[in-house]
This record gives sequence, C-alpha cells and structure tokens, in this order.
Amino acid sequence: MSGVSRCNDTSTITITNPSPWWQVKDGDVTTNGDISSSVFPAGTQFILDGSGGFPGVPTYSGSLSVGIGTISSKLWNANTSTTQGKLFDYLYFNSLIPSDVIPTVATNASLRSTGFTKYGYEWFKSDGSLTIEIDSNINFAGRKVILLVDGYLTIRSNINLTDGVGFFGTFVNGNINLNPAVTQLEGIYLADGIFNTNTGSNALWVRGSVASYGGITLGRDLVNNDGNPAELFEYGPDQVMLFPSKLAFRRTKWVEVAP
Repeated sequence: MSGVSRCNDTSTITITNPSPWWQVKDGDVTTNGDISSSVFPAGTQFILDGSGGFPGVPTYSGSLSVGIGTISSKLWNANTSTTQGKLFDYLYFNSLIPSDVIPTVATNASLRSTGFTKYGYEWFKSDGSLTIEIDSNINFAGRKVILLVDGYLTIRSNINLTDGVGFFGTFVNGNINLNPAVTQLEGIYLADGIFNTNTGSNALWVRGSVASYGGITLGRDLVNNDGNPAELFEYGPDQVMLFPSKLAFRRTKWVEVAP
C-alpha cells in the first residue's frame, strides 16, 4: 500500500508475579539464624517506621537479605548473636500462675464468655495435648485474656481487640497453626514449637508480638505480591504495657540494711 509493505504478528507476554515477601512495622526482628524477605519493588522498606518516627532493628547471627528493598529508613541492623540466660517458654509462664488462680478450662466456646477473673485478667488453660480450635472470629474488645495451652493451638479465624484497652496473650507448649482464612491477629503469641501462617492467598496482619522457639513458617502467597507483603507484623506497644505483672520476670535483690 502506497509503496509500503505491512505485516502482522502476534506474541505472548508472560507477566510473572514477584515472590511473596513479609514486612515489619515499628518492631524488631531477632534471630540467631538468618533473616530473609524478598521485598518488592525496589526501595520498599523491610521494617517500616512506627508512629514515633523510627523503625525497629533486625538482629541476626547469620545473614540478612531484603531482596531489592532496603532495610529501613535508618538502615539499622545488628549482625550479632543473642544469648538468654532464662528460657521464657510455656513451662516458665505456667509456673507463674498464682496459687489462688483457677483457670477456666479453655474451649472454643468458653473463650467467648468471661473466664475466671483475678488480678484484672481472665485466665484460661488447656491441660494435656488438647488442640483448641478457634473457629469463628473473636473480638475480645476491652477484655484482658490469658490463654495457656499444653499442646497445639489451631486458630481458624481472626482475633481482635480494642487497642490500648484489651489484651490477649497465649503461651503454647507446641505449635501455633493458622488457618489460611485468618487475616488479622492481635495480641502476644508465644510458641515453644513453630508459628505457622499456613499457605493461602490471603494477606495476614499481626499486631502485637510473636515469639517462636521452633521458628516461624511463612506460607502466604498473594495474587499480586508487587508492593504487597503477604505477612505484615506490626509491633503493638499497648500489648507490652498491658502484659500481666503476675507473669512478668521478677528479680530479687538482697540488700544489707544497717540495724
């Protein structure tokens, strides 16, 4: 046409979803191993600033990898091992239950009602290798709930609180396993085993604190990982401030007093 040759062609374009990655806000990440997150896109921060304007610090004895992202606004990190003279595990917290506390037997149903209350907290406990399945959303609102599980804890739905008022702390002598449907958790979660987010395409947001002596398994993978963390862990200072004093570490100091 008009002395110009024209041709048509087709081609296939494949768009690859970036690898799933996880992110932290306003909190530290501490391990005696490696820290790795395939942060995407370039320049995205692995640890975001909190409301005070500062990020947390990743502390590791192995390696730190944040993909093509950056560590944080301050680039703080500590490549060092950490030691802990005392093991703050399930047995430790279980041993601190006051003798005048008779915890309510923990079940999916009992957690939705007021448990045995003493010292301003509701106390629940599961003795033996019993799995507690929380199978529908729980909003503890302003309740202050302590849950000890001598076994595995399976969480099948969201757990929420009224920020700055409510408290939830669970201490588990085994794994904490999340159902893929879980998208929100608030409170303090301690596992002697593994904290497992499970596989699935739903993003997970945890506000509070997570400690796991057996490691943390992150399995979420979003439909679009570009700029979207599959798991976001946000430090909840109110949960630390509301931590029950009866379960806090106490040190005795002897001082000689003149007669």
